[in-house]
Amino acid sequence: MKAILEELKGGAFLTLELLDLVFGAYQRSYKSALGIVEYKQLKKQTPREIEREEQQVFYTLLNKLKREGLISKNQSKKGTLWRATEKGLKKLKILFGNKRLQYKVENEKKLKIITFDIPELLKKKRDWLREILRFLEFRLLHKSVWIGTSKIPEDFLLDLRDNGLLEHVHILEIGARGTVKEL
Repeated sequence: MKAILEELKGGAFLTLELLDLVFGAYQRSYKSALGIVEYKQLKKQTPREIEREEQQVFYTLLNKLKREGLISKNQSKKGTLWRATEKGLKKLKILFGNKRLQYKVENEKKLKIITFDIPELLKKKRDWLREILRFLEFRLLHKSVWIGTSKIPEDFLLDLRDNGLLEHVHILEIGARGTVKEL
């Protein structure tokens, strides 16, 4: 979502230009953020199958952003033009504008579990937290339960405090993985 909104905030793009821009610059984080396909599965698919699947997920995301009113779609002689709406630019600013996404992603061997129970009144902050967890390469295990092996950046903890979320978030470091096989 961030990649698409970032590209569209400067103006309109044809669908194929947007596809190239997003996949070219953000392919790794885009895949992990959306949980498209596990690496093991990718190895078993042909390059054409992988490309088709990625494009389908991309178009699904575009349509989701359009339904939410974050982007608009216009037809022109050159093809389909996409642009960020005012609502999309506001969402981009809320989620990513003054929040730090410059955390350094460092992998550690120890498994971490992050759980949260953030009230509905703080929905925007909950959405921000989910975006940060995806950025840090954590994965959703169950609703509001995320797992990963990334080191927890100190700036992230400071941002949790600044956003008033510390009382709603619990971070655990686990010595043994148990039955968790997702990582």
